Amino acid sequence: MRYQWHRFRNAALHVIVLAIVLAIGVLSLLPGQVRPHPFGSWTQLEHTTAYMVAAAVAVLFYAPKLKALHVFAYLSAYGVVLEVGQLFVPGRNAALIDVAADIMGISIGIGAAHLLAQKLPKLHATLLISARR
Repeated sequence: MRYQWHRFRNAALHVIVLAIVLAIGVLSLLPGQVRPHPFGSWTQLEHTTAYMVAAAVAVLFYAPKLKALHVFAYLSAYGVVLEVGQLFVPGRNAALIDVAADIMGISIGIGAAHLLAQKLPKLHATLLISARR
């Protein structure tokens, strides 16, 4: 029974990460007039917040198997690909400042995740996606 719970928990954590990454992708590729703007005209704050959450969750859930440098590289590349994709979406444009905001958010998220893991190791241990305990 414990093993089944562990498998369910791991699957749920995978779904959370996937949902965050997919939400970033969908919101990044929606036409400009359709997409919600939770921070008004501060689109870089939206980028920073979204990628900060994605990076923190990925580092907290997948460490130490997925290194922070890999999270940084994967999410940075994802941000660049989505920015290029915006060139083909009506009402959207690609901007290097958005990529910079993505990278800043990723960096903050990784730093926050490492700080949380250090300060609350028992909580971090419960969040890890790992082999059977």
